[in-house]
Amino acid sequence: MLGRVEWSVDGHPKAIGRRRERLLLGLLLLEMGRPLPMDRLIDLLSDEDERPRSRTDLYVDVCRLRASLRRGGCDDSVRLVRSGSTYALTGDPQLVDLHRFTQLVYRAQRGTEPQEVSRLASSALAEWRGGRCWRTSRPSGHAGASAPLSTNC
Repeated sequence: MLGRVEWSVDGHPKAIGRRRERLLLGLLLLEMGRPLPMDRLIDLLSDEDERPRSRTDLYVDVCRLRASLRRGGCDDSVRLVRSGSTYALTGDPQLVDLHRFTQLVYRAQRGTEPQEVSRLASSALAEWRGGRCWRTSRPSGHAGASAPLSTNC
């Protein structure tokens, strides 16, 4: 998440599929473990200049993402689950660079020993791999799940 949306197994990057699946994965990773309503996902995945998206479109995106994750070697430690009218990605948030970064920064901010603070801050910065993942084409009235995603994701 701190750069392009990527999936890797044992340090080896795996193909995620189309841009829409990468955007969907990014949204689910941002909210790891928390259910996102289907209507919210549809809204966040829709571009302002395309036809309105439907639940059927979301089902297709989810199916393609699941297939990409299976082909990429995703095991049961991370699962894309549906519950009622929500989807969530379940698993250890520490598998996601953004969540590791946030935790390291939190610990560094509360540290009292300069060497420990420096070590934690350096570890946090090591998680950063590229530019932010921001969508610039989203109208101002459309806030992201936690943050908007980029067209370069």
